[in-house]
Amino acid sequence: MRTALFGGLILLLAFVLLAWGVSEEKQGGKTQTFSVQGMTCGGCSAAVKLSLKRLNGVLDAQVDQTRGTALVQYDPAKVDEGKIISAVDKAGFKAEVPSRSP
Repeated sequence: MRTALFGGLILLLAFVLLAWGVSEEKQGGKTQTFSVQGMTCGGCSAAVKLSLKRLNGVLDAQVDQTRGTALVQYDPAKVDEGKIISAVDKAGFKAEVPSRSP
């Protein structure tokens, strides 16, 4: 009985540490909003999101079809803005980093 309880506690601790490590990785990186042109439906935004999440280094992507934006959290050591824009372009849409006003 004690062995099963101890084993269960070890398994729970391992799971908690693994989950904590994954969430820590997602918290790091850079977040950038991209404007995305050409999205006309939910399927379009899903296609953009899928193409972004397939990129090595993209930690998270939130796509808003009505606003024409993609909020991308990524590791700049693994992927850059150019690769992100290229992935959206390959999915059939036009992406760019919005210009910043001074």
